[in-house]
Amino acid sequence: MIGESSRGKEPVFFMSRRLVKPENDDNWMEFAMKDREKLIEEQIKIEEEIEATQLTGIKQKILEFLINEKQFKPEEIETDPSSS
Repeated sequence: MIGESSRGKEPVFFMSRRLVKPENDDNWMEFAMKDREKLIEEQIKIEEEIEATQLTGIKQKILEFLINEKQFKPEEIETDPSSS
């Protein structure tokens, strides 16, 4: 299933699968909610990984621009050591 991100028009791909109803009907809603929570957590992790990859690429492009276009030396550029 393809949806739209809340941040813009970029497509977001949702995982879909069929739930298998457990033998005990008493716990069906609880089972479904836990499965839904797990799917949401997985989707959030995927989106966070994509964002981290994009951020790394942006940082690399900025460093290349500063070095190649603005003629800074790599040692003159201060970077965030916690995100290396």
